[in-house]
Amino acid sequence: MSKNLYQASHQWATRPDDERFENVQGMHQACLAYAKSARTATVPFESLRVEADDGEIYLTGKSNRAKFSHYAFGQICKSSSSPAEFVRALPATLASQVINNRLKNVSDTMEKYDSRLLFHTDNDNMLCRAITSELYDRTWNHDIIRLGIFPMLEDGWRVPPARPALMNQKGVRKATIDDILPNQGDFGLSVKVGDDIAPAGLYASDHDMFAFLVNVDTPVSIGDRALMRGMFVRNSEVGDGCLIINWFFMDNVCGNHICWGVTDHKEIRVKHIAGEGKQDQGQTLNRALDRFEIECRKQEAAQGELEHKFSLAKKYQIAATKTETIEAVFKYAKSKGLLSLTKNVLTAGYDMCEDHKDWYGSPRSAFGLVSGITEYSQSIPYAGARHAIDAHAGKLMEIAF
Repeated sequence: MSKNLYQASHQWATRPDDERFENVQGMHQACLAYAKSARTATVPFESLRVEADDGEIYLTGKSNRAKFSHYAFGQICKSSSSPAEFVRALPATLASQVINNRLKNVSDTMEKYDSRLLFHTDNDNMLCRAITSELYDRTWNHDIIRLGIFPMLEDGWRVPPARPALMNQKGVRKATIDDILPNQGDFGLSVKVGDDIAPAGLYASDHDMFAFLVNVDTPVSIGDRALMRGMFVRNSEVGDGCLIINWFFMDNVCGNHICWGVTDHKEIRVKHIAGEGKQDQGQTLNRALDRFEIECRKQEAAQGELEHKFSLAKKYQIAATKTETIEAVFKYAKSKGLLSLTKNVLTAGYDMCEDHKDWYGSPRSAFGLVSGITEYSQSIPYAGARHAIDAHAGKLMEIAF
């Protein structure tokens, strides 16, 4: 029923200083600057060539050339069916010969579509940021922020505070009352007034963006719990994945941006694919904004339904004793094909809930047992097994309806 999400915490732990932003406005300006300095070109695939010069590899054109970003070099290797890891280890001259030779050999299969190139310009220098087909529909990060995220700030969404993640991280300051999220007082890992905080939750680079926002203005009340709304937005301008939006409710978020007690987690993916014609370019952004609006309405409507379901699940007592509860649930899980819910898992979940009665309530209730199972699953080191237990445990809630 509930689980923890670590995507935002991974971003918090790994992003360098120059990819972190204090606020949405600053991230938007940086992404807009990338777009303004960009140049694009559409060329026949068979005309792509590279050359080596002084240990560097360049994409060459009729009158100029461009260095590769790390990601774009991987794309030219993929386009030429050359293993990127192998090619990167070669001397530049040999690597360029390998790529050019492979490009000639595979060009016949790519004749249907031209290549779409994205460059970053700085004075007279050019950097190739992306090599995609002409069917790739680029959605600029600054447009996602301007049209998707800015309106949400007006509806109470905000970036949660985070502790410094790096040694000598830039922008470290003391948290004020304005930084603190409400309803986090009893959560020991939350940021408190006076704690050191630093830019986090908003990240952008030359190939992607990630934004983590929460909304505490309209919590879902589950007994004495107040679930806040959370959201991740991920996008790439260079073909490194879909535009992805995650929506969820959660108990708390800690200073490391781990999302605790997540429930009703949904993910939507919008592929960067256009139709055959040039008029179809830009449709990815339109589809994404439509999904933004639809999912916002769905999540708002889900609050009342979620509160009702939690209420039923907390009231519903599966059986009178521990043994009878585990036997009844095991029989139910087996009939529904929830095979990861073995008697050992159910017993561990029951005991976990028993240890956290003040939080989850009775382990003989549907809500309590499911909460205990998903809490127990966090101790399992294998992601596949952990995810299977979480997914099957969520379906156990239906026993109360």
